[in-house]
Amino acid sequence: MHQSKTQRPTATILSQEYGLEDFGAKTIIEEFDFDNVLISKKNKSSDFENSATLTIEAPLHIVGQGFTDASLRKMWLPEINQFKKYNTGKNVRFEWIDSTLVNVSFYPKNAKKCQISLQHTKIKEQEHSENYRKEWKNRHELLALIIT
Repeated sequence: MHQSKTQRPTATILSQEYGLEDFGAKTIIEEFDFDNVLISKKNKSSDFENSATLTIEAPLHIVGQGFTDASLRKMWLPEINQFKKYNTGKNVRFEWIDSTLVNVSFYPKNAKKCQISLQHTKIKEQEHSENYRKEWKNRHELLALIIT
């Protein structure tokens, strides 16, 4: 069972030791909790991310194979370290060679056209993020050439 803020041991100490009423104890506890949240957010690493989209003149299942078929993937995307998730026709998630994460979603535009939406996350340095942005544009164009 979840304790209310005034039922916590800290509230009891504030009431008994310092004579604070429930409202005063609650206010102090809420401020303390708020400060802890701010501190933890400040200490959290500030990773970078980027995204890219591309529409390819190919059906969704063919575009998906560009990511999942090992022989096709080696032609344009050999740096995949480990697949994390694959939902046929929806999305794929994988770890890049430098342990960053890449999420790709597939959206059918019509029977002969598909859009890819890619998000590269957990990038540690802004410079790498900018380099990845350029790299993904080139990679998308290469994928389109390979599968069309």
